[in-house]
Amino acid sequence: MSREIITVFDPESAKAIQKSAELGEKAVDAATGVGRYSASVLANLPHDLVGIAGDYISLISEDCVRLNWIVNTEEFLKNGVSKNWSSLVRRSSRLC
Repeated sequence: MSREIITVFDPESAKAIQKSAELGEKAVDAATGVGRYSASVLANLPHDLVGIAGDYISLISEDCVRLNWIVNTEEFLKNGVSKNWSSLVRRSSRLC
């Protein structure tokens, strides 16, 4: 048995594969650079936007609770606490 090197690709194909691998490496490096730049520009913007949305939802929920409290208080003062308690609760929970 002789020890021969078996070439799977001819030299031109091997060079083309090597060049395409280098191009892929450069593309990955460029994408990494774009990601780093985007992260430095945007900084905490996504986190801040989620916080603003959460604050808005909390504000709406608090307004809904206040509105239900006002409606329930007015109904209780007008009709008395013992009259139609279940219908008052059902009606006021549909406000928000």
